[in-house]
Amino acid sequence: MNDLAKGDTITLRGVVIPSVQGSIQGDSSTASFAGTTRFGYVDYFKNGTIGANVNAYSENAESNGFDLKWAVDENGNPVTFKNGIHYIKIQTASNIWAGVFNEKSTEVSYVVRTTANEQEVGTTSLPGKIVLTDANGKTIKEITPDDNGVYEISTGIEESVNVSVSGADDDNIYINNQRVASGTEAKIALDRSEIKIVRIIVQNGEKQPVYAYLKLVPDDVRAAEQVEELIDAIGDVTLDSYDSITAARTAYDKLSDNAKTLVGNYETL
Repeated sequence: MNDLAKGDTITLRGVVIPSVQGSIQGDSSTASFAGTTRFGYVDYFKNGTIGANVNAYSENAESNGFDLKWAVDENGNPVTFKNGIHYIKIQTASNIWAGVFNEKSTEVSYVVRTTANEQEVGTTSLPGKIVLTDANGKTIKEITPDDNGVYEISTGIEESVNVSVSGADDDNIYINNQRVASGTEAKIALDRSEIKIVRIIVQNGEKQPVYAYLKLVPDDVRAAEQVEELIDAIGDVTLDSYDSITAARTAYDKLSDNAKTLVGNYETL
């Protein structure tokens, strides 16, 4: 039915949900199933909730519901849809082999529309603050959220950070896929070669949620980006390019070995 099946390999990108014991393909037993997800995945509701409105943000909701504000691009940045959406593509987010059940896949039999409230429900209040600390508890950054919603933070050479959100006691608070209480920290692992996106959702009662996105930028990534800008500034090489080339070369030589591997336009030098 398609040419993909004829190939030796197929490369997929995006989120993958591991099995309950942490491996990607499970342990080949019928008990191999996907680990817990909070919301936003089909084929995940509790029995008996078909057709019922479920608050996807409440504890143990096991909801199939999703919000278009969860949408991000391939880099994890939030996107908006001025004209709404017309089609939804659903694909299995796991690659689990479950014994006699063989490969596990998503099952969708029908779609149920939510029922709009007759009155406006309002919007959840922004949290009072978002705090990032290092492994020793030292504050890296304290943010007072506003309507902007996207915050870029330098994380130095840290291998992980702790993120806490100060909201109301009865707020539903999520830091990535972790549900936390107000003021409780969630540990976020970092890779010094990549920008880490952390999504924070705060929702209360029946109100609309509010969002914040943290872009955690390691020193190596930021330094490599600065060198790339210097290289781009060289432009077409002429007799007057010496100073620009020297500045870019000097900055590149000062990079760590890891940061040097992140410079995508190095060949220009």
